[in-house]
Amino acid sequence: MTKHERHRRIIEALDGGGSINVVDLADQFGVSEMTVRRDLRELEATGLLRRVHGGAVRRLGRAYEPPFYLRSEQDPGPKAAIGRAAAELVQPGDAIAIDTGTTCLEAVRALQRTRREQLTVVTASLRVAGEIASSFALDQDLRLIVAGGIVRPGELSLVGAATREFARAMHLDKALIGVGGIDADKGCSEFNVEDAEVKQRFIESAKQVIVLADSTKLGQICFAAVCPIEVVDTLVTDAEADPDQVAAFEAAGVDVVIAEG
Repeated sequence: MTKHERHRRIIEALDGGGSINVVDLADQFGVSEMTVRRDLRELEATGLLRRVHGGAVRRLGRAYEPPFYLRSEQDPGPKAAIGRAAAELVQPGDAIAIDTGTTCLEAVRALQRTRREQLTVVTASLRVAGEIASSFALDQDLRLIVAGGIVRPGELSLVGAATREFARAMHLDKALIGVGGIDADKGCSEFNVEDAEVKQRFIESAKQVIVLADSTKLGQICFAAVCPIEVVDTLVTDAEADPDQVAAFEAAGVDVVIAEG
């Protein structure tokens, strides 16, 4: 079992019970108690948990941002389904923004399979840019434009004044936006203020705003506001979405697309 897999399972155990025990985890993972304690120290440094005598407890605030590697190791099925459904909303000749995050990466992979012609893609994500460059080999059917700015470690998103001005200068058909949370009353929100500001500029530049959010993000409110719910045209989520949440978004005027696995 890799360290990242242990970290993921520790967080899952905390989500399920609220606290964990070092001895139990060592037995479960087949590693030493020292290894588990080292894992807990690393996770505590990210803000995911708080160590206590003999174990740890969950500690999350609205500004907490799960590390990219943990998000990328979650069940890929729902995110891949969302990515496929989002790609179907893209038309030949569209100029689109593709946001940061694991679900937006799945949309890029789906676009490779649908092979939409004459696309222009703008992004402030080095991960998205790298995926497009390797998947499409920058052929004549796709033009890639990458923002400048300051690189956020871990996320590899670009932020800052140069990134915001880049996003504001675009005239886009669609913006595919990832969020930390989306709520029918509070709208879209993110963990990080700088990322939220870049999303806002892309949203302002687009005719159609398409939010990609798996079912765990519905009804969630994070630290930094991105946009009110009235700005969202389409929400693409997965089949595990709470029907009450879906109904609330639809009542707010959002077109909800349920991505089937």
